[in-house]
Amino acid sequence: MIDKKAPGNGGFQAPPPKAASTRPVAEPSQSSTVVTSVRLDTLMHADAIVELWHIDVEGAEIPVLQSASGLLRAGRIKRVIFEVSRGLWHKYNIPSAEEGYRQLREIFEGWRCTW
Repeated sequence: MIDKKAPGNGGFQAPPPKAASTRPVAEPSQSSTVVTSVRLDTLMHADAIVELWHIDVEGAEIPVLQSASGLLRAGRIKRVIFEVSRGLWHKYNIPSAEEGYRQLREIFEGWRCTW
């Protein structure tokens, strides 16, 4: 469970493994460049395990985590540490803190959070 009152830095541990589309993350502007993105799910070797994934992406936490949703559900990523930059979420089409935390709860359903 994520404590919305004190988000700080989250350290998440996966639950035991279970049996087992890219969307735009930001609108282009004059000061930005559109790049092609790939889901992390598609880059990892079939039997690879990530023991610790440290994410520091200045507001893009949710899209980055979503890119690995299959790996997270499959228990192939054991621990995740990331900074919550909710003040920058609007850049990634996340309209409110409430919606961002809802998405994080969905991504980490069944995980244990430690501080």
